[in-house]
Amino acid sequence: MPVVLALTGIPWRCLIETMTDVTSKVLHEKTGQLLDRARKGERFRVLRAGRTEAFLIPAQDAADPEWKELLADVWKAQKEPGP
Repeated sequence: MPVVLALTGIPWRCLIETMTDVTSKVLHEKTGQLLDRARKGERFRVLRAGRTEAFLIPAQDAADPEWKELLADVWKAQKEPGP
């Protein structure tokens, strides 16, 4: 069974494949440059000792869906006639 992010429903591998790996040292040394690149839409996976520690994504990318998006199917089902 594939790993899926809890709220987004996006398979984990889909997020990782579109990210640039950076080490925590590079993040520390080039924070401003990485933030500028993230602002332009680039996504980063921050590694420490070869393991994923964090993600740096553009602010306009919603990390979690809005409540309206989460509840849309529930509201739709409530309006449909029951069995």
